[in-house]
Amino acid sequence: MAFQQWDGPLAEHGFTRRADALTYSRKVADGGRHRIVLDLAVRPPVCRDGFQLIVQGKAVFRSVADRKAELMGSAADGWGRTGIVDSTTIESLPARVPWLLFRNESELADLAPTLGSLLVSPLVPFLDERASVRGLVDTLSAQWARYSRSDSTSWVPLIIAAGELVLDRPHEALEVLARAYPPGSAGRKEYPEALTTAATWAGESLDEVDARLAPLIEPPLTHELTVAGASGPVPRPRLSDLDRAVRGLTEDRFYAILQRSDGVYAQVGYGPRAGVAPGWYALEHHHDVHWRADTTDVGAAVAFLFHCAIEDEKWRIGQEWRRLQL
Repeated sequence: MAFQQWDGPLAEHGFTRRADALTYSRKVADGGRHRIVLDLAVRPPVCRDGFQLIVQGKAVFRSVADRKAELMGSAADGWGRTGIVDSTTIESLPARVPWLLFRNESELADLAPTLGSLLVSPLVPFLDERASVRGLVDTLSAQWARYSRSDSTSWVPLIIAAGELVLDRPHEALEVLARAYPPGSAGRKEYPEALTTAATWAGESLDEVDARLAPLIEPPLTHELTVAGASGPVPRPRLSDLDRAVRGLTEDRFYAILQRSDGVYAQVGYGPRAGVAPGWYALEHHHDVHWRADTTDVGAAVAFLFHCAIEDEKWRIGQEWRRLQL
């Protein structure tokens, strides 16, 4: 079987495979565990006559998951039962791995050596950075520093704060949350119990912490939507605005641009004037690096703008991206 080729390279990194599933796992520090899970999609949209291997890496720290659930309080709704605190698909990593597609056993066998090397890199390094609670906190903190926005409802600060609590750093946990979800923000409204609980555990006044941090918190980023042929940009577009804009593109009304106030933008173009064939969509994302992918799936084009609007890195998933030199 093809998977037997992957056992040896992963064993060198401490992983063993379950006998009854394509799941690899290893123990790490602080009672944690890493999992590499391979799932099979039958006749996915990207390969209607075949199969897609979906490869995920998961970092499991039950202690951190439990603390996050405690912070969320009534909003937890069963979150954390699996103990998973961070995960990725192999396609969403910076290496820009292409879809893993095959139509028969022979094509899977041809794919196996490539997949084996991809499991070792970039997936294992992603997990290595999360091999302890301290590593998890430091890695997510660096990630949050790059992509944070003060009107976000992202769960990443909750994971960071939960990790700080596990490390017996309640004051740092409170500051993480107060910075990420300042007064009046969407995050403060989404997770009110997290802030009050963290303040209680830290023995601090939340109002005093907010006052101390207020000069350090940058104003929230905003978006506006511009569509070819429209009368003007739409400030703070709703998801329904994005859906309508993309689905309404034509060869004359050929682009929709979601511009962020710091200059980052995402664009969906349609047809020859956007540099693609009729019926195709050109997806572009620019944030220091300019990426482009092409698709015929209008749902994928809509999802791309959705994820960009909510600052979700899942905009990377499901497309074959190429870097543009401008």
